[in-house]
Amino acid sequence: MHSRTITLTCCLAVFTILGIAMALAQPTLAPPAGPIEESARFGTRIELNNDTAPSDGLYKHVIVQPGSYYLSGDIDASGFNGILIASSNVTLDLNGYAIVGDDTQLIGSGAPTFDELTDELTGVTVRNGSVRGFERGVRTSFQDFMSGVGIVRRGLAGVLVEELHVEAGTIGMDVAQARIVNCSILAPQTGIEAFASIISGCHIRIEDALNSGSAIGIFAEFCNVYACTVDLSETNAQTRNGYLGNDTLFTECAARTDDTGFFLGANCIANGCLSTSALNFLDSSAQTNLSNF
Repeated sequence: MHSRTITLTCCLAVFTILGIAMALAQPTLAPPAGPIEESARFGTRIELNNDTAPSDGLYKHVIVQPGSYYLSGDIDASGFNGILIASSNVTLDLNGYAIVGDDTQLIGSGAPTFDELTDELTGVTVRNGSVRGFERGVRTSFQDFMSGVGIVRRGLAGVLVEELHVEAGTIGMDVAQARIVNCSILAPQTGIEAFASIISGCHIRIEDALNSGSAIGIFAEFCNVYACTVDLSETNAQTRNGYLGNDTLFTECAARTDDTGFFLGANCIANGCLSTSALNFLDSSAQTNLSNF
């Protein structure tokens, strides 16, 4: 009995010592003193304002330095074009806010040409917000910008536009060598006009066509268009083309129109696509798998 008591006492002492040692080894959960700084892994975010991206007289803000920019409120671009991106490695997060114009169109001799740019622009991303009140919502071009978001294109190699809602005066997006992902567009003439681009998960509605002329949901050349919808049921345009393309792959796309659902030129492929219209124009080289709904 005496030996058992000694053994039990020794065991309790050992557990007590282990408990104390484990408690001392536990890391503290208290935060370090001082302000919390942003992680270097993601870089420092830069608020877009007159100091970080001043106007050039044509655009409300011009971004000429790499960085991750964000909006802290809506941008009133009355009397200007919207925001011009003229640097590689720029992320512009609208942060749920809007770039709002008043349909002013600033072009001409004063428009930036950026002839000094000889390198490709890469790593440009615009996301998460809305653009309205401009002739074109998003445009990549060499010069003569008229848009809510302009992106200088000289050998452009990497532009991503995602989760953007655009309401434009003529064309929603006019882009080259870009990825357009999960965007919604309302325009009177053309939703997306694209060259050598990837377009996926976009929803386009064409209303009130200019001069009752031609309306096009997506016009694509050398593109890959996937899982997009086009609605031309509310437009008064004389001709209504859901998708118009050359050398383009259309996959699982849908068109709502009583005119031409798919107007496919040379070397187009349409797989698993739907149209409310049985009227489709197909070049002899086009390959299709179209259905009506």
